[in-house]
This record gives sequence, structure tokens and C-alpha cells, in this order.
Amino acid sequence: MHTLEFYVGPDVFTIWGDVKGLVHKAAEHSRGEWKASDVLIAVQDGRQHLWVGKKAGRIQGVMVTSLDVHPRKTVCTIYAMSGYGVQELWEQYSKHLIVWLEAHHVDEVQAVCRDEVMEKFLNLGFVKTANMLSFKWKETP
Repeated sequence: MHTLEFYVGPDVFTIWGDVKGLVHKAAEHSRGEWKASDVLIAVQDGRQHLWVGKKAGRIQGVMVTSLDVHPRKTVCTIYAMSGYGVQELWEQYSKHLIVWLEAHHVDEVQAVCRDEVMEKFLNLGFVKTANMLSFKWKETP
């Protein structure tokens, strides 16, 4: 049986020890923009959400999201996804996520990801709507 658990606020501490490694794995691809400890603080503060997918009670993957309210739409942004088989994770858990998205009046889901992950999301029905470019003039500590 597949389950999807949602954590925001201090409840994140009940699962953090079990998922910290997966969040850290995702952070390794963030170009130094964030660390696992940053996610913990943001989820605890309610600025981000931690999703934990389980199969038969075992953790299969994690996803970190946030909600952004724009003048004409609300967007759920996926900042990190880590686990065992992104495509299977999305296929198994998206129906559970959709219930939450509808309850929060979300119009669109977007993913911030590197090219190799983008290809996987394109195969899941996502559409490339923009390119994100970065200009870095100083080193991230």
C-alpha cells in the first residue's frame, strides 16, 4: 500500500531523522543554494512542506514544496524530490497530492530542476514553460 504523508510545522521533527539523508541527497544538486538544515527550518516555520512517500510502511521518497500566491493563480513549487524512482513516485502519489492541491486552490504545479530531472518531469505530463537562468557574481558560503 502506498501512502503520502505531509509535514509542516513542528511535526517535521517526528520524521526528520528518517528522511534527512534523502533531503541531503537532493541538496547536493542545489548548487549550494540550500542545505537539508535549511529545509528543516523552512518546514518547521511553515514556509515549505515536506512530503514523505511510503510503500508498505517503508520510506520510498521525499518532496519539498512551497505555495506561491500570484495575482491570478496559486502555484505549488517543487523544490526538491529525492528517492527511489521519481517516475514511480509521481505516478503513485500524484493522486494523493491532487486532493491537497484542490483543497488549497492551487492552479498549477511547477518544478525547479536540473535538465536531467526535467526530462523525467516532461514524461510525466509537465510542460516546459520557461528557462531559468542564473548569474552568480559571488560565491555562496
